[in-house]
Formats: sequence, structure tokens, C-alpha cells
Amino acid sequence: MRNVHIEPIRVLERTIDVLQAFSIHAPQLTIDEIVTLTKLPKATAYRILYTLELKHWIRFDKDSRKYQLGFAVMELNNIVEATLNVREEAQPHLLRLYEETGQTVLLSVREEETLVYVYRRERPEGLKVSVFEGPRRPLCFGAFGYVTMAYLSPADLESVISRGFPKFTERTVTEPETVNSRLDKIRLEQVYVDHEEAILGVTGIAAPVFGKRQQMLAAIGVNGPSISWDRESLARTVNTVREAARALSAHFST
Repeated sequence: MRNVHIEPIRVLERTIDVLQAFSIHAPQLTIDEIVTLTKLPKATAYRILYTLELKHWIRFDKDSRKYQLGFAVMELNNIVEATLNVREEAQPHLLRLYEETGQTVLLSVREEETLVYVYRRERPEGLKVSVFEGPRRPLCFGAFGYVTMAYLSPADLESVISRGFPKFTERTVTEPETVNSRLDKIRLEQVYVDHEEAILGVTGIAAPVFGKRQQMLAAIGVNGPSISWDRESLARTVNTVREAARALSAHFST
């Protein structure tokens, strides 16, 4: 921890105290229990809890009159897990996928409403894919974007679809009904193939990687020239990508 000469913000300290009052052993608390644990005035604790509730950091159960952590905490935890663990832990699986397919191998994570590629191993020769580590892409971009969208919360997905999809190529699909149908299929098959909808001449194949609580951590897959696959080799690569994602998910579940 840094040692800087700045006075901490008192209200933030109190807010963190409220959040840290919850634990595995006490996931739900009444206002009186929170006051006892934090030693805050009841009015102060209530105002903090109400503010956190508005921002979805806290949920209030009207029947039990108890508070518990909200979904915003889970979303933040997902980001931390993804950025700290996935890239390093995935490398052996990604290298194996590269060796088995001979195509450009990618790993992407969601960062708010964008897609970020955090790993790339490019195919050794021929057409290079113009996607590389670091740049952000819209969540609707290609196979990796579709796989990521399939596991958004309903509210987040509605937000993405309501803004409309840019036309990346002449093959890009923008109709919400078709998009939703594809997402349903991805949830069922846990893989998606993008035929030149993100980049002309490039086919992308991606599959979801899940964590311990079955939340999506990342998307793993390959991009390559569309001409490099016939029907049989494409089907084989789809299975290879899906199995690589499942193996990596099993690794994170242990």
C-alpha cells in the first residue's frame, strides 16, 4: 500500500465499512446488525445503505427487512477475476489451441461495454488478422463479441441492443430479432462462428470460459482466413475451440 500524505475521505471509509460488514457467515444483515458491526450512527448507516441500494451495490429484502450485497459487487468481482487470472492461467490452453489449429488464437475479456483482447498468438504465415492485444472493440464485434453478449445480464444486453449495431461489413447482421436468436443458440451450443461479419475474408470461432460460479470470465477462440476452412475442417475447428474453452473452464472451477 502506498504511503501518501493525503487525508482519506471519511464518507468513503464509512461506506467501505458498511460493505465489509457482510461476510460468508453473515451474507444478510439488519440495519441494527450493521450499526453494531460498523459502530456508525443509525441515520448515517441508513443513508449509506440507501445510496448503495440505488447504485445496485446493496439489495434490501422487504420481507426479512435485511440487506445483502447487490449484483454490482458481483460484476466488479468478475472483472477482477478476469484481469488477474485468465490471461496467465489460459496460456497453456491457448498455446495448445494454436498448435492444433494453426490459426490466430485470441483471448478476450469484457470491460464494461467493450471487448478487450488480452492475448494473441498469430498464425505463422499467410493472411494476418488485424486484431491485436489491447484495442477495445464494441461488444457486438465478431465471434468474441457475440459470445460475450450471450452472457450479459438482461439489462446490459438490452442496453447494447438498444443502441444498434454498426455495419462492420456487408455481412454484418443488425436486426435485434436475429441477434437474440443467435445468442440463444450460443447459450445452448457454447460456441459461435462468425463468417466475415466483423472483418471481410476472416472467419472467427469463439467459445465462453466460465469461472467457479459459472459466470463468464472470457472468450477463447481463433480467427483465420475464410478460405482456409472447408466444411469438414471448420466443424473440426469448432469442436477444438469448444473443447479448449471447456478445459479452461474446468481449470478455473477447481
